[in-house]
Amino acid sequence: MYNILLDKLPDNYKGYLIRTDFRIGIQIYNLLNDESISDEEKCFIALSLLYGNGIPRDTNIAMEGLEWFLNLGKLSDKKRSSKSVRKETPIMDFEIDSSRIFSGFKKKLGIELNKVKMHWFEFRYLLLELNDCHLSDVVEIRSKEITPKMPAKQRLYYTKLKKLYAINDNGRESMDTQKQLFNYLHSK
Repeated sequence: MYNILLDKLPDNYKGYLIRTDFRIGIQIYNLLNDESISDEEKCFIALSLLYGNGIPRDTNIAMEGLEWFLNLGKLSDKKRSSKSVRKETPIMDFEIDSSRIFSGFKKKLGIELNKVKMHWFEFRYLLLELNDCHLSDVVEIRSKEITPKMPAKQRLYYTKLKKLYAINDNGRESMDTQKQLFNYLHSK
């Protein structure tokens, strides 16, 4: 297991050179969530993006390295039952939330993502800690559980906001989100 406090940021997996820039991680995530591409093509392109000197011949090592990279130096427990895996509603998307991520890094950390080189692991750890910014507000809205115990006005409020910021099946946010948000907030 990888420990960012003790270990140097990795540049290889089991001796195979990996491309560690956060942009590679984002490209791989976007690729893996693209429904228009077959699973076979996704794997080949993702592995091509990750491995700097060519994909390892051992497919198991290549795929394990991809999982390890995306999961910040950790491999999942293979004993998990496929029955227990359910599709979760996404609360963040690197494509549609790109401006929120960029502005959050600039506002809260003083980092201009379009001007820096940063390791994927470092980027993800910093991303997890962004708070008090538009991105964290939207993620909180998307993840908010609406319960019958909430007052009706609060349920309606969160239902409208969740619909407004929902990431649909095509990996896109609701159409005209900014316009809808402006109209909603000014109708109060």
